[in-house]
Amino acid sequence: MGKSSPEGDFESRVVEFAMASWDMQRTQSYVERGRQFEGLTSEDLEALFVQTFRIWRPDLWGEGRSRVGDLSAEYTLRGVDPPFLLVDDDILAIGAAVAEDVERMGPESLAEMNSGLLDAYLAAQKSRN
Repeated sequence: MGKSSPEGDFESRVVEFAMASWDMQRTQSYVERGRQFEGLTSEDLEALFVQTFRIWRPDLWGEGRSRVGDLSAEYTLRGVDPPFLLVDDDILAIGAAVAEDVERMGPESLAEMNSGLLDAYLAAQKSRN
């Protein structure tokens, strides 16, 4: 395995920060809205998770996206990883569709998105010090 570059390490930290930040915000929002799925059994939560991915897959920017976020937040609050292995085909298809959307973004939009991620990361690092 080759040595990673300092730039690659930095980019990796920014992406990890963005994902963790999004997860925290999603979970906080879900709690503030009343934990809709708190009363579900583990089996019912799993079934709904799989069903919601199947709904989300063909309608990438529809309601399924936020519902998957809420279901993932419920798993986070329970201290359990979501059953991603049950929806791996859906995740791959969704990831490919998102990648296509990103490719269609103009360079200005992509630069703006990257700049926003970087600004948030640097602000968080500054507040830690």
